[in-house]
Amino acid sequence: MAEAIKLIQRLLCKEINNSCRAAQYLRDVGELVQTWRADAGQAAIAKHGARRLVNSLMEADALGFVTLLLAEQLESDKILLAKLEKCFNGPLQTEDEVGKRSIEARNFFFEMRLLGQLTYAKLPAVSGEAPDVQTAIVGKPVLIECKRAFSRNNLTSLTRKAREQLDRELEANPEAVGFIAFDFTRILPDDRWYVSYSTRQELNVRLKDVQGYIRKYFEPDIVNALRNKVHERAVGLIEYFQTAGHNKSTGCWGTTWGQEFVPLRDASPTGIVAEFSRLVKEANAVHHASPGADEG
Repeated sequence: MAEAIKLIQRLLCKEINNSCRAAQYLRDVGELVQTWRADAGQAAIAKHGARRLVNSLMEADALGFVTLLLAEQLESDKILLAKLEKCFNGPLQTEDEVGKRSIEARNFFFEMRLLGQLTYAKLPAVSGEAPDVQTAIVGKPVLIECKRAFSRNNLTSLTRKAREQLDRELEANPEAVGFIAFDFTRILPDDRWYVSYSTRQELNVRLKDVQGYIRKYFEPDIVNALRNKVHERAVGLIEYFQTAGHNKSTGCWGTTWGQEFVPLRDASPTGIVAEFSRLVKEANAVHHASPGADEG
């Protein structure tokens, strides 16, 4: 996170506001590390609460990782840099998001996280307004509309809005196919917001449990809102969630993103949805297998 802040300050040619959420996350993490050596973090936990500190660890890890991953693009793309600067602001925790301006930071960060993942998979990654993200799979233009879910009750209306936006974008781009990407992090129950594990295999089991929860409780509302109405070139959903992770074997804390690609039309093992999923998962596997990679 500290390296990410230095990079952004250099590119913006100005200091990051010391009251922004990124700077506060850095202070929280520093305070936790200091007190951890003395009393296993109890003083910091008593002062700020465990949930805030876990959130600070999770979001600092994610913001730092994505910023450094997009460093090369940020050097030349001023629009992308402006979006990422907004990601460093906003409320400290998701429960404090009230009103359009307060949700903007994490909305943009969801797009940045997807761009980072595409970059890591060595795929084209373009940030925009309509659509939010563009890439290409096996030479086919791919348009991605990104939405964060704020409650289960608004999933149907959120899906309709995404569908209408993607319809317009696909009509304007007759060669492209489309995806709708949903981030379900905010509406996950507390017992799936944080995972503690000892091995990568154990973590994978926990992540599959969260994916099963999404499939059971959220996906039906989305599919119903799309049934017989979605554009013929809208080929799939990307279901995202973020959890805080504590690796008990190494003592490391961090963030883990899970995603699942759900075909709306072409479900064949050689189709574009399957190929997109394969490329992203292979890149993730390389990251987790690399020396020093944080499993959490």
